[in-house]
Amino acid sequence: MRSKSGPSSGLNESCIPSKDASRSSFMISQEEYGHHREIIGEDIRALELKLSELESVKTETEEQITGEMKWKFMIQRYYDATEISADMADAFIESMKLHADGSLEIKLSYMDEFEALTSTCERLRKEVA
Repeated sequence: MRSKSGPSSGLNESCIPSKDASRSSFMISQEEYGHHREIIGEDIRALELKLSELESVKTETEEQITGEMKWKFMIQRYYDATEISADMADAFIESMKLHADGSLEIKLSYMDEFEALTSTCERLRKEVA
């Protein structure tokens, strides 16, 4: 919308008071201001909480994807192996413990990521169903 004086300033001309309009007709009371401020504050807090939740899910997902990518890379790298090499053991075995009774405990690398990925898939499957 163009005025006689040149290009529009981006303001809706109906919002600009005429010279004879009373300033009080454009003002709200302190009570109304407080009420609107409270409503907007509640909206802001709700949106901040939702944003925090979404950022948490995003971070969790990024961590899972990173773990999945490392796992996938290791699987692809050693896919055709017929024997366990020292490199393969270093890549897949986080720790090994030989107990007094002769039993062997092996903790594999990336199992936390794999379990988190599996858990997320199960949770999403239940949410969709």
